[in-house]
Amino acid sequence: MPNTNAHLDDIRKGYTETANNGNSSHRHFGFHDTTENETVSAHDVSEPQFDPIPDQVPNWSDNQFTHIQRLVLPPSIKRFDHEHTCSNEARFLHQRQASARVIGEHIKEKFRDHRLYKPKEIIQDIHNEFGISYNYHKGYRAKHIALDEVQGTPVESYQILPSYLYMLERTNPGTITDLHTDSANRFMKNGIITGVEKVFPNSFHGACVVHLERNMLGRYGKNNVLKDIFKKAIKVYQANQFTRCMEQLENINFEVAIYITDVEFERCAGAYSLRKRYNLTSSNIAEDMNNAIKACRELSITGVIDYIRGVLQRWFYDRQTSAGKLKSTLTTKADVNICVKGEKARYLTVYPITYY
Repeated sequence: MPNTNAHLDDIRKGYTETANNGNSSHRHFGFHDTTENETVSAHDVSEPQFDPIPDQVPNWSDNQFTHIQRLVLPPSIKRFDHEHTCSNEARFLHQRQASARVIGEHIKEKFRDHRLYKPKEIIQDIHNEFGISYNYHKGYRAKHIALDEVQGTPVESYQILPSYLYMLERTNPGTITDLHTDSANRFMKNGIITGVEKVFPNSFHGACVVHLERNMLGRYGKNNVLKDIFKKAIKVYQANQFTRCMEQLENINFEVAIYITDVEFERCAGAYSLRKRYNLTSSNIAEDMNNAIKACRELSITGVIDYIRGVLQRWFYDRQTSAGKLKSTLTTKADVNICVKGEKARYLTVYPITYY
């Protein structure tokens, strides 16, 4: 506690009693300048009467000491709150906070190798390194800030796409690129069927029956009977069996039959397929491809193209190297199976069916 006696003694030294007739309820005090300057003139202090007692500490809760309390008591801390309540605008530049931009600047180098760096991983890494906790939204914004710093914005990436394709052809002889834009410099989308026929003219392009089934049920309502007949029509290999299935579909819902006809039988029905589809009726291979290149989903357009090119180039190189090591015209797995079956066949007993 502060020495209140010492403060009171200082105040006592600053005044002297000048007059008192014993009847007045007021006292007259004259204050002397302690710096040895001229004496301040006496004046009437219209306050409650009090008598200073040298050996006692005054009752500071008394109303007559209110003005003295304001002069001598120092401020005290009542409560300490360690949580920051100041806004970002009230903080100084040299006291940088863990904003999304600061975090993005710190993690941007981790995106240069096309790393699939998720916001949850960013949050965990920053917490482990600095002990800072923040929400998922800030981690998401930090990720995209870092991506923009490393690879530029999507607008910038599309602007350099023609130059990128030109250099791709120059540095990789035999590469063919084809970019079509309209008068407003927007992409001209002709559809996947047109694209496949132009780029892969000798390849068969079938429709995914899983997507056809989902579209059919989504448009014309969920019907298990309709679903079963559709699957049967797709899998049969004889034209007359396919025709009977289509007639059943027409009886249930004529619009469904029209929908399948518009898709073209050659693209979906095994009975009319131009190639041997066997059991390859879905686009699972496309899903596998999507999974293989998922690390580049959030890259810029040039980054996506470059990543896919790198994946395919690596696949072709690995398979070409493996093919050069083969000792037969069969693949390694097929060659092993033939050898195993051939070894078993050596000990089989042969029973002829006819003379020949």
